[in-house]
Amino acid sequence: MTSFAPQLMKIWRERDASQVSLRMYLVTVTGFVLWTAYGILIGRWPVAVSNAVCLAMSGAVLVLKLKFDRAGPATRIGAGGGLHRAFSHWRQICAASGTDARKSDGDEGARRAGSGFWGERLT
Repeated sequence: MTSFAPQLMKIWRERDASQVSLRMYLVTVTGFVLWTAYGILIGRWPVAVSNAVCLAMSGAVLVLKLKFDRAGPATRIGAGGGLHRAFSHWRQICAASGTDARKSDGDEGARRAGSGFWGERLT
């Protein structure tokens, strides 16, 4: 539960979060939100409380990432970067393979284009 503490202290001390992955912390925070809700719904307070602590710490890293990101606004959500860049890559793969990005058949379009969502080569 305290695994986020060193990252929090480093970001706070240096006032720089450019090396922190926005995508990873968005996924992490989402996961902790879901696990906390699940723990509450099933009435298992150890699950809910432990995930709530992790949610608070990973959420703090995410907030500091948005506040102290020296890479500039282009890496933030809604400013032409971050998730927008990932979806643009997906649209390029679909366009190269001749599929409609809105009706993509999963990884099949990426296979025809020769690369996966993250840029890896698919065989």
